[in-house]
Amino acid sequence: MVFEEGVGDKGGVLIYHMFNEPALNTFDSKIANKRDGLNGAKIVGNSKIPVRRLDEILISIPYIPPIDILSVDVEGFDFQVLNSNDWIRFRPKIVIVECSSNDLLSIDSDPVNKFLNSLGYVAYAKTGLSIIFKSNRNE
Repeated sequence: MVFEEGVGDKGGVLIYHMFNEPALNTFDSKIANKRDGLNGAKIVGNSKIPVRRLDEILISIPYIPPIDILSVDVEGFDFQVLNSNDWIRFRPKIVIVECSSNDLLSIDSDPVNKFLNSLGYVAYAKTGLSIIFKSNRNE
């Protein structure tokens, strides 16, 4: 399943910053300001987008099969999205997420890594900017 919906650590409305290169779009104002004007990137608009917690979105779906892979790529809001899940009710086997750490050697200090470690996930591999975390529980 793929969902295209604004997700945050609490419900509400956030400003979505849109760039001339859509891969740079973000809810994070600090990241948007840093990127604006960098290497030809330009903010082309802002829009107010309703957001909900991930667990609220998942609960609203009549049937959710066991989640094998959760991929989060939200340009600076990764921690907020992960933090909005009910990890007991909705526990994927694999989580793929961008981390601020550029390599596996420096991942120990990354907040996303610390959070997922506390939930029983370990960094398993890296691809591009994303880290693949695997649950260390027998599921």
